[in-house]
Amino acid sequence: MFVLDKEIMNSDVLIIGSGIAGLSAAYELSKNKIRVVVLTRAEAVVNCNSNLAQGGIVYERDQTRSKTFSEDIMEAGAHLSNPKIVDLIATRGNQFVKEILIDQLSIHFDCDETGDL
Repeated sequence: MFVLDKEIMNSDVLIIGSGIAGLSAAYELSKNKIRVVVLTRAEAVVNCNSNLAQGGIVYERDQTRSKTFSEDIMEAGAHLSNPKIVDLIATRGNQFVKEILIDQLSIHFDCDETGDL
């Protein structure tokens, strides 16, 4: 366990969690010269739930299903998730995955025989 010994860290934004959402947010903020600190309980950044996810990331092939997709996300989160954020993910998540993770960061994902995620 790593413990800071009375060291003071200053930042504009504190992100709690080193999963794909937290690191994506840190990446986007840092591109705009915003000072970011990512706090995680993991000993290594790869020790996060995103890395353990058996189903991968949230991505809907058929964007016409956004209402059903929102309901699926809410159910997966035991209906504790913020509905406004869930709707944002359901309607714009694919765009974020493509623009940030695939196009900017060149992260490779498994695809089907047609090349779709």
